[in-house]
Amino acid sequence: MQVASGYAKVLEEDIAFPSAGFALHGILTLTDEIPSDCAAITLHGWAGTGTGPHRLLVTLGRLLAERGVPTLRFDFSGRGRSEGDARQANLDGMIEDTCAAMDFLRAKGFRRISLIGICSGGNVAIGAATLRPGLTADLVCLSTLPFSPPTPTQGREKAKGYFKQYLRKACSTVTWKRLFHGDVSISRVTRVIKRSLQEDQDQRRLKDSSRDIMGQFKNFPRTANFIYGGNDPEAPEAFKHYQQFCEEHAISATFAFINGSNHNFYSLNWAKDAREKIVAAIMTDLA
Repeated sequence: MQVASGYAKVLEEDIAFPSAGFALHGILTLTDEIPSDCAAITLHGWAGTGTGPHRLLVTLGRLLAERGVPTLRFDFSGRGRSEGDARQANLDGMIEDTCAAMDFLRAKGFRRISLIGICSGGNVAIGAATLRPGLTADLVCLSTLPFSPPTPTQGREKAKGYFKQYLRKACSTVTWKRLFHGDVSISRVTRVIKRSLQEDQDQRRLKDSSRDIMGQFKNFPRTANFIYGGNDPEAPEAFKHYQQFCEEHAISATFAFINGSNHNFYSLNWAKDAREKIVAAIMTDLA
């Protein structure tokens, strides 16, 4: 059943489609006018849901639909309303879910589908585009980091961060008083550092793919758009990584920073700026 969205001529419809034996649930945002063959799919981050951070993907989908681009937002398997076990989540599974969403839209008559992903959703967008190159119109990747297999250096850096935090606490008289009264356990601190190190390695394995996605991405024929928060500490390295890669392999690409923004664009102005840049990129590439 279609319901009004609050945007002029924009309706929303609950949908479900299968992926790897599970039913995935989402919302298809569209207009009451005859649609073209263009559509978009928004992809949330690792631990999020289809609404995105502070409903960023909800308002984005409605803006795109208002401009004639029906947009699907959905929950990855094991997240939100979708079936599945979140404990079994991995990047390749999220890519499989996205391909299933693309096939769902193709069955409805859409032949050009833009993929818009935030954080890990951006990695998923790249991965799905390499599996559905003829169906993918273009990409928008927000706050997307390089594909990152675990390395000893990464693990050491995270452990170093925890060590610095504990070192700062060690300079506090309050900490020494707690230690004297037995409220602080040195052995527990050691376990926390070791456990966080292992969890970091395991998490990075889950967020990497069994495929050489970047190797397959070298021949991407459309435009890839990358948007980062200007105050996201991981953005400069990611920006440089993808910019160099696209230049080296002659991939059509655009790059933009949103001044002052953090990783998830947590302010009305940052979110508005992000949405405007995304809509402009999508409408330009579909023109």
